[in-house]
Amino acid sequence: MGDELHRVIDHYCGQPVLTDDDLPTLFKAADREAEKAQRRLVVLTAALLALAVVSAIFGSFSIEHARKYWAAVGSLVSLAGGLGASYLLSQWNPNKHWYDFRALAESSKSLTWLYAVGGGDFGIDARSEQEARTDFLGRLGDLRQQLAPDTPAVTSDPVAITDRMRQLRSTTLDERRDAYRSGRLHQQLTWYRGRAGEHSRARTFWGWLTFALQSAGFSFAFLRLFEILHVDLVGIATTAAVSAAAWLRSHDHAGVAEAYSQTTLELGEIEPTVNDPATEAEWATWVASAWCSTSRSSSTGAEPSRRANAAARISRLSAVVANIHGSLFTRLSRPAARSAAAQSALRTASSSAVAISQ
Repeated sequence: MGDELHRVIDHYCGQPVLTDDDLPTLFKAADREAEKAQRRLVVLTAALLALAVVSAIFGSFSIEHARKYWAAVGSLVSLAGGLGASYLLSQWNPNKHWYDFRALAESSKSLTWLYAVGGGDFGIDARSEQEARTDFLGRLGDLRQQLAPDTPAVTSDPVAITDRMRQLRSTTLDERRDAYRSGRLHQQLTWYRGRAGEHSRARTFWGWLTFALQSAGFSFAFLRLFEILHVDLVGIATTAAVSAAAWLRSHDHAGVAEAYSQTTLELGEIEPTVNDPATEAEWATWVASAWCSTSRSSSTGAEPSRRANAAARISRLSAVVANIHGSLFTRLSRPAARSAAAQSALRTASSSAVAISQ
């Protein structure tokens, strides 16, 4: 399958192009670990927030059979599940692992392209192939030591320079230029543009969902005030609204969309100048400049602040949901005081929403 893909790419592009299968094992391992950590983060966060809503649902109804309050049991089970998800988030810290491994994967990928097309210090005429190869391997090792020194999954396989990388490096300047344009610049433009749109749409969706749930909670409270509605749905609506707001803020869709849009603009400014270098020395300098520009905007600019903000928001989710669960448990413990407890849950949810938004 990989060879067939290469033949198709070479046929239409006219030059060798690196795919993810052609990159060093360091990239593949880091990419795999980043995806695993991301899935873990998403699943645990979703479970934490969903179980809060489930607990609110059980707390809004009275289900009694054989002198057992099954609604209270359901709420307690949901509470235990939420506490378990919160504990795993704090112990595994998937947020940090996700960003660290993603940084390692993208850094090694960028360095690989720099070497394969003869850019920066890996210029074709700047030094011998042995020196360039030794420098490349040394830099890969430095990346591994800085970002994942104790991870067996990343350090187990020593393959660093693939046949496809050697093939691309041995081509002419024009072929390497075309390969870099189609396999790197175009690919990055497409990816960043698409992801910016996805995050922008996600921000709109979750923002409107939060507003709709808050409006529903207000409507339910109004109907309960005038005894038009006899089922307590205020706690469910407010808990769901807080969970939606927490999900929106923890993923920082607005910040990510803005950063990716900025990177797309910078890549769009770089791409038209790809034909400017006429010699190997000029090409090496141009690739190094393009590499530093995109790396600065996509990795070392907004990324650290987004990581810190996301980590802080994730850690606050536990406290938020614990407050919600506490209000619901109080309501279950005193079924005769449902109206007062519902008001307490509403106040807790409102204050929690403010805490998340800060």
